[in-house]
Amino acid sequence: PGLGGGETGGSGKAGDAAEMGDAYHTMFANALAKPEFEALPPYDITIKAALDCLASHGIEVLPDYVEQTVVLPDAMVAGSFDCLIRKGNRLFVLDLKTGKDLSYSWAEIAIQLALYSRAKWMYDWDAQECSDMPAVDQKIGLVLWLPQGTPEPSLHVIDLGEGWKGAELVKPTTTRPCSPRAVRRVVAVARSTWSRITRARSRKAAPASVSSMPRGWRRNSCTSSSCSSARICMLSGGC
Repeated sequence: PGLGGGETGGSGKAGDAAEMGDAYHTMFANALAKPEFEALPPYDITIKAALDCLASHGIEVLPDYVEQTVVLPDAMVAGSFDCLIRKGNRLFVLDLKTGKDLSYSWAEIAIQLALYSRAKWMYDWDAQECSDMPAVDQKIGLVLWLPQGTPEPSLHVIDLGEGWKGAELVKPTTTRPCSPRAVRRVVAVARSTWSRITRARSRKAAPASVSSMPRGWRRNSCTSSSCSSARICMLSGGC
C-alpha cells in the first residue's frame, strides 16, 4: 500500500479542494527542485510565502530529494515524501499539507512521516532501481502547513517516536526476507492499484484489493484497502 499524501478526486467542493491541493503540491515541488521556477497565479504568492517561511527558520532544501519514492520493506509500504531538508548538520523529512483543518489529522501525519523516516530504500522510477535512504532524523519530522486560500504558512514539529508507535500497531508480516525485485513489484502494483482507485467512476470499477503480490507476502485480510473503501463511499454518495 502507499502512504497518504494526495487526495482522491471527486465532484463538488471536496473534489475542488483535492485538485487545488494537488496543484499546490506540484508548484511547491517544482519551486523546491528548480530555483528558477516561477509558480503561476494564483499560487505564486502562497508558494513564495512557503519558501520564505522555510528560509526564515534557517532551513535548507535539498533539491535532489524532492518528491522521492521510498520503501519500508518490513512494513510492506511505499510512498513519496515531499522533500528532505537540512538544518544544521541534520536531515529531516518535511511534508506539505494544504487542508483547511488538520485538527484530526496529526496522528495520521505522525505515522506517515515516521514511516518515511525509517525507509530503507529510495526507488528510482526511471532506472527501476533501489538505493539506500539517506540517514534522516527519526525523532522529529516537519510539516509545512499551507491552508488553501491563505498566504500564511506555518511550520510544525512532529513527534516521530509517537508516530512509529502507531505504525507498529498496524505493521504487516512477511513470510520471507524482502528483495529489491520484490519491492519493485510491490511499488508497481501499489501505484497501479492507486491509479485504478482514483480513476474509478463506479463501485464495480474500484478494485477491492491489490490483485497481485510477490510470493512470500501475506495478503491483507481486509476485504478492501482504506483508499478503495473511501472512493467507493464517495461514489455511493456517502457512507
